[in-house]
Amino acid sequence: MIRHKPFILTLLGIFFAIVLYNLYWVFERFRLEAKLSAFTPEARSAWFKDPDNYKYYRRAVENSFSLGLDLQGGMYVTLEVGVEDLLRGLSEVPNDTLFQAVLQEAVARYRRGEGNLVDLFAEVLKRRSPGTSLAQFFAGPKLGLAYNASDAEVLRKLRQEVEDAVERTYKILRVRIDQFGVVSPNIQRQPGTGRILLELPGVKDSERVRRLLRTTAQLEFWPTYTLKEVFPLLQKANEKLSALTSAQRKGDTLATDTLALADTTARSTELTTEEILLGKKKSAGETDTTKKDTAALSEEEKRKKFEKENPLFSVLIPPQNATENSPVVGYARIADTAVVGEYLRRPEIRVLFPDNLAFAWTVKPEQEGTDVLTLIALRVNPARQAPLTGEAIEDARQDFNPDDGRPMVTMRMNAEGARIWKRLTTDYLGKSIAVVLDGYVYTYPVVQSVIANGNSQITGNFTIEEAKDLANVLKAGRLPAAIRIEAEEIVGPSLGEVAIRQGVIALVLAFLSILLVMAVIYSTAGLIANLALFFLLLFIAGVMAAMNVVLTLPGIAGIVLTLGMAVDVNILIYERVVEELHAGKSLKGAIEHGFNRALSAITDSNITTLLTGIILYAFGIGPIRGFAVTLIIGITGTFLTGVLITRLLVEAVYNSKRWSSKLHFRTAWAEKVLSKIPRIAFYRHYRTMRWVMWGLSLAGAVALLTVGIRPGLEFTGGYQFQVALTRPASLDQVQEDLTAAFEGTVPVIKTVGAKNDLLISTSYLYDQPNRQADVEKALMEGLRKRHADANPQIVRSALVGPSVAEDIRSSAVISVSLGILVIALYLLLRFRSLAYSLGSAASLLVTTLVILGVYGLLSWSDLLPFSLEANQDTIAAALTVIGFVVHDSVILFDRIREERKRPGVEGLSPFELHSQSVNLVFIRTLLTTLTVVQVVVILLLIGGESTKGFSLLMLLGFIFGVISTIYVASDVSALLLARFRRQPASAAASSAR
Repeated sequence: MIRHKPFILTLLGIFFAIVLYNLYWVFERFRLEAKLSAFTPEARSAWFKDPDNYKYYRRAVENSFSLGLDLQGGMYVTLEVGVEDLLRGLSEVPNDTLFQAVLQEAVARYRRGEGNLVDLFAEVLKRRSPGTSLAQFFAGPKLGLAYNASDAEVLRKLRQEVEDAVERTYKILRVRIDQFGVVSPNIQRQPGTGRILLELPGVKDSERVRRLLRTTAQLEFWPTYTLKEVFPLLQKANEKLSALTSAQRKGDTLATDTLALADTTARSTELTTEEILLGKKKSAGETDTTKKDTAALSEEEKRKKFEKENPLFSVLIPPQNATENSPVVGYARIADTAVVGEYLRRPEIRVLFPDNLAFAWTVKPEQEGTDVLTLIALRVNPARQAPLTGEAIEDARQDFNPDDGRPMVTMRMNAEGARIWKRLTTDYLGKSIAVVLDGYVYTYPVVQSVIANGNSQITGNFTIEEAKDLANVLKAGRLPAAIRIEAEEIVGPSLGEVAIRQGVIALVLAFLSILLVMAVIYSTAGLIANLALFFLLLFIAGVMAAMNVVLTLPGIAGIVLTLGMAVDVNILIYERVVEELHAGKSLKGAIEHGFNRALSAITDSNITTLLTGIILYAFGIGPIRGFAVTLIIGITGTFLTGVLITRLLVEAVYNSKRWSSKLHFRTAWAEKVLSKIPRIAFYRHYRTMRWVMWGLSLAGAVALLTVGIRPGLEFTGGYQFQVALTRPASLDQVQEDLTAAFEGTVPVIKTVGAKNDLLISTSYLYDQPNRQADVEKALMEGLRKRHADANPQIVRSALVGPSVAEDIRSSAVISVSLGILVIALYLLLRFRSLAYSLGSAASLLVTTLVILGVYGLLSWSDLLPFSLEANQDTIAAALTVIGFVVHDSVILFDRIREERKRPGVEGLSPFELHSQSVNLVFIRTLLTTLTVVQVVVILLLIGGESTKGFSLLMLLGFIFGVISTIYVASDVSALLLARFRRQPASAAASSAR
């Protein structure tokens, strides 16, 4: 019986009191959030302004777990700090040819996941130019390095600068997100990388979030050139381009389709470039109806001639009726801005402009409903350092323009900024000063008077949200480097509600099914196990609340799976108790021996599963980490409740005068059925099953090498959208329309979930940063072409960039390989036998090859009504199966070790001894497998779309894993033991028969 029982009970009481305390705050948090969700934004803001309310809510948040985005909807983003931009900024010679070539190759290797960018840069430089030191690029005032600094010094400084930049970016983004107004955002750094992970629950305007995150907030105030000064230079550039075009017409691909572009541009501005230059005042709406065909042809010829003679002005429309002091030098459609930029950056054209002339586009069209941007001429300096920057901004807030009532941003500068601003407004009185943010002009007001108080405004065609966000990023400060969205996932609230409902139903059904099985088979002891299972659920929920764990759908799957595996502890103990009772021991003796003898197997099997969870947590990303966390917490709780609490309850019932007579460890019905299970001479089948098992593993390996598993988004990279329609769609039509919308990139389209939902995957523009909005726009245009009446709505979207995809692929290989290696080493140390370690590894290898081979074939066959792909879920399922198979093997090996110590087994061969041990644990294996399988089947049928592939792979693994333990782990370990004992090969073969 348990010693020091009062002390143990006191500790358990304190522990569960803490658990219940945290669960109270979980309830309070969800109560408050349900209440706040019914408030208007203004009422919610007013509620939070009350210090007591805010303090109470923060206390609830800090003492409870959160729902993941897949359960409540929202946006999950992986950001990556642009280290290459940082290196360019830190280099004293960023335009050096060797520097650019080395950085380009290092970035390409970094994208392939070969290491961190700083070390790769040094490695590439050493290979390309062994005699060139890093100091030649980085020595100088920026880093404070001497020109004779060693490469080690430079690398140390660069690594520190990168680390500081990532940390500053993290802090600035936290301020921005906190001011954005999201309830319970989660922001964290990804250890060992330049990545920052964001979870923003309840976000509806994803593009607004993207703008908020991507904005570097590099605010600059620049004086400007005037149209009078710049237009003659643009005319010279136009003439030069015309001459170059005529001389190199065959090589010119920049303006092949400018006829249509110029026509649309001219119509949007109501006056063509030709009319402006020739002084004509004809309305764009006028047409000649008398000679339609010939006039159209003549107009086309005239336009072609004009385009050849005026390549720049065919895409850049000079302003009409502009004042001489206006900084506006032209207009262009958004689609033409790249062509204009290409023209103006050409070396032959750049030499026509003064060095201190730069061009910048406005951030958005000045007239609503158009797609025409304005080009502004900036008066810069050789160092490209603005006379006044955002560093001078002390405060910024959204306000309204008193002149027209439109939203604007007001700014207050510090003393130094106010002094510079006064000088600027004095020097450029009557002229324009451009306010430039991240390279785009937001406004270019004319200085009407000297501003001495340091106040300023940014006006423009803003919405209230845009003005608030701009004020937010200006107040939070400038990011030290540009950031890219490397991966994102957006889940609509309706999809989150469905996921919660499916997850809760699966959890409840799994729990009830386990309670039923335990009560039917183990009678009173089964009811005690069920009570311990209830304590386990409290333990998991309470610890998750104390650790502020984010509960995801895979996390719910982890809890469900933990319940199934937790029952194995009770089954293992109870079967040993029943075995001792059958051997003639008293009930007290059977309880004592049953718990004690099962403890070793329980400890070993749970440690191996725990190692699996730790590896999964170390290499997993996003929701899969949630699965790993719940698995780790569950396994820890399983040991506590399954061994300690169950034993306390069993002993309490045994010592009770009222209940002791009712303590039974098996129902009469179960005893009758289970006693009829015959003993099987498994060793007689070893030779035949060797051929079968290794043949199946070979077939699985061939399937993986030739066919493989259909790669999911996380492995290939790209975009994936789940689109809800109100009616069934023709997949052929959708694919045809989307291929055209994606400029020839063919998407993969499947039905998913509800019969009208489509899962659309594409690589269109995925390798170009910050193009999510363009892809979504193209998607919706393609869907509405022939299915507009079906009201297509994006309910979930995801992006995985190239570097994240490469990281996930490499971590998948590492995690599975490391899982097998670590568990094999643990078994080697635990049993001190290479035979057991290799036997377990062989069983794992066979199981993994077979189930992945079957999974791969099914993924390409489209026989199932849900998607099967290789992704993080696949890795999680594979590692879970590995843990389960080892769990089985450990229990078998532990029993073999115990049986080898019994008298009378000296004459048995290893094969016979192993076969006998399999029979002794067979009922436990059968009951555990049936319990876990029923739980996984519930997950497969009810647990939600995202867990179906995960559940199917585990179902295959659990069933085949048991067979593999019996016919691979036991057989291989017996073969090795026979060899180690130096038995003749013929004798070993004879025993195997």
